[in-house]
Amino acid sequence: MSSSLKTKAAITTGVLLASFLLYHKSAVSTFCTKHRGFRGLIRYIWIGDHLPPSIRKSVNDLDEICHDMMKCEHQLEQIEIMIQRALLECVDGPTTMSTDMNDPNKTNTESKDEIQKQIFQQNPELRKDIGFFSTRLDRLAARIDSVLSYLDDEVKMRRKQLSNKVVELMEELDNMIAMLHSASR
Repeated sequence: MSSSLKTKAAITTGVLLASFLLYHKSAVSTFCTKHRGFRGLIRYIWIGDHLPPSIRKSVNDLDEICHDMMKCEHQLEQIEIMIQRALLECVDGPTTMSTDMNDPNKTNTESKDEIQKQIFQQNPELRKDIGFFSTRLDRLAARIDSVLSYLDDEVKMRRKQLSNKVVELMEELDNMIAMLHSASR
């Protein structure tokens, strides 16, 4: 191929590319915005990823945490079912009245504590599961806090969303425990 033919091919390719980009400028603009501007677009074309390695690690960590969060939501549903079942099983009160409960000198709170104790005796896995779940949520919160944002808005936003979700799960668990305590009263 002669140099003039190569030059003509390069110019033709450039003109075609420029006209394509001008014709689809809104799509190109959206693509650039989605992939963090022109630098992200170049990085996407050259490396295959629009994120710098440090931010990619943070995003991957948050994706993993999000996956674990879905498992936690499922586990919380299982705990709620266990609590509901335990409450239904003790709806008629204790199955055996101890002689202490018939004692008129015994206060009402002591009998409530015995009912709650009986619930946990009938369902020993309930106390263990609640404790493990609470610990799991604390660890998730710590993992979210350990993800570095590198002042990236997307990472900051996802960290905030995941932190809020952990708080919601903790509040739901606290409400279930309060429901269990109030049912024993």
